[in-house]
Amino acid sequence: TDANGCSATSAPIAIAVSNNPVVSIAAAGPTSFCQGQSVVLNTNTNGSTYAWSNGQTTPSITANTSGVYFVTVTNAAGCSSVSNEITVNAQASFTPTISAVSPTTVCQGAFATLVASPGSSYVWSNGATTQGVNVGVNGPISVTVTNSQGCTGTSAPINITVLAVPTTTITASGPTTFCEGSSVTLTAGGANSYVWANNSTASSQTVTTAGIYVVTGYAANGCPDLAEITVTVNESPSADLIQDGNNSLCPGETLTLSAQTGNAYTWTPGGSTAQELVVSTPGTYSCTLTSLNGCTTASEQVVVTAAQATSSTLNVTALESYVLNEIIYTQSGTYTQVLTNAAGCDSTITLNLTLTVGLDENGLVSFSVQPNPTDAIFILNASEALYSTYVIQDAQGKVVATGSLTGTSTTINIDQVARGIYFLKVAEAAEAIRIVKN
Repeated sequence: TDANGCSATSAPIAIAVSNNPVVSIAAAGPTSFCQGQSVVLNTNTNGSTYAWSNGQTTPSITANTSGVYFVTVTNAAGCSSVSNEITVNAQASFTPTISAVSPTTVCQGAFATLVASPGSSYVWSNGATTQGVNVGVNGPISVTVTNSQGCTGTSAPINITVLAVPTTTITASGPTTFCEGSSVTLTAGGANSYVWANNSTASSQTVTTAGIYVVTGYAANGCPDLAEITVTVNESPSADLIQDGNNSLCPGETLTLSAQTGNAYTWTPGGSTAQELVVSTPGTYSCTLTSLNGCTTASEQVVVTAAQATSSTLNVTALESYVLNEIIYTQSGTYTQVLTNAAGCDSTITLNLTLTVGLDENGLVSFSVQPNPTDAIFILNASEALYSTYVIQDAQGKVVATGSLTGTSTTINIDQVARGIYFLKVAEAAEAIRIVKN
């Protein structure tokens, strides 16, 4: 209706009401990943325009940073809707580290121990897959570590230096198996300095005993190397000799010398190779004994001398009877006794005895000896004072002592003579007086 009151009806207008789009987004892969990776986010709705929360305007986007992602989609009718949200988590990058538990400069044959920072898995550049590794080769080494989120990082390399070791040797001056009393000189070589097991720092040492000898040689860089050598010392045989008699041989006697141990024997003089040697002539004898292992020992020398048989003659004039070496003679005549002299040989005494049976004994002096036997000193008692001389003879008639009589009692000392039977002769006595020296 206008101002004049006139009215009219317009032509109809068609009004269309459009629906808002139903919008959702989905991730084409994991939404949690390591830095440097990404995930594709897709819409499920066709629209005219797209407005993502990160400013992109395409139906699909690639998300490589952490954040909350959604999209607003506007359709042809101009209606729009906002999608669901997807949270993307891009893990921060990390760089693992390597710790050296031991020095990274090692001698050949030794190892440097390396440990990687904690993770879920490990791959070392030398192929090892444990957290710790022992490395014994020159050069750099690194490790790639995967963490609990599955992200990986590679460490900076660490350099390993391997030093050369010397080749230590031991040289022997001669055989290392020898007999007692010998020696060998061991000389170390191949290194800059040396320390033996006995702490000697000399390059050489002379040894006389069995054992394993060890030396450590050091290079100029300080790296060591061991060398060893075995020394064997064979025992020498005992060279004691046993003899079945004394060293003084009487005529016709022999002496047997016996070696006690050994495998072979050589006697000097003569060269006999028997274990026993029968000696019948004076001389100096010894034996060289050889054991199964070839060791030799020379015995002490045995000096054998010749002892002589002796003989003597005893002329005696006595009254009625005469006693010689406990044998009583009651008739005049010549008698022979065979005794043993100081050398152990036969000693022959010839007794020429004259008995004055029935001779008037008036005018003869009587004698006694006390003590008899005696150890050294005895007293000669006479029935009258005498000032003549006395003679003491051994069983062979050899004079062993003389002296002067001093009145009726004379003290005589025979300490210097050997044990045995002796005869005291005084001019005034009818017969020799037998004395026993203990």
